[in-house]
Amino acid sequence: MARDFAVRRSSRAVRYRVPGAARTRLDSAVAYPIAARSSTQLMVRVRPYTPNDRPFVLGLAPRLTVGIPAWRDARLMRATAERWIDQSIARRGEAAEVFVAEDDESAPLGFASVADEVHFTGVTQAYIGELVVREEAEGHGVGTALVDACEAWARRRGHRWLALATGAANARALAFYRRRGFSDEDVKLVKLLDGPAPPAQGAPR
Repeated sequence: MARDFAVRRSSRAVRYRVPGAARTRLDSAVAYPIAARSSTQLMVRVRPYTPNDRPFVLGLAPRLTVGIPAWRDARLMRATAERWIDQSIARRGEAAEVFVAEDDESAPLGFASVADEVHFTGVTQAYIGELVVREEAEGHGVGTALVDACEAWARRRGHRWLALATGAANARALAFYRRRGFSDEDVKLVKLLDGPAPPAQGAPR
């Protein structure tokens, strides 16, 4: 398995043209199937991370704070997001990968990390640690391309489950993931013990 994945982690990538719902695969060397839908034509290519991508992926750290409650420290959340990205980069190998999506001119559009993790039941599954798309690239199939790359990676690893987490207030991300077949598994609740209570969402009155 490790040798097979090492071969696939080459500099070659799979390209897809996305005119509306039509997709044409241009390079089948690596199988990262895309099922993206876009109102405009956009070429999306997904490839493994390289060290030259570091400034770009770290620059997207603020996007990982979308949906974080206002009562959390924004500065600390950004620093935490940057640490998450650094950790994902450092873990790259047989049991973890970082993917970068780019257009046909090699301009980066977004990135995602995926790795093995152990669920609290003891079952090993794949986990998407970060998935971020540049704001101006949203709605053009980039997120779908990255999810599909993570799914392909997870399947090659023999996983049955692919999991992720996102902010409870990030309505756009929640809707996107649910359309992609993800289901709610658990919810973390927080009570602020000092100061004004955070606004409740959907709580009984």
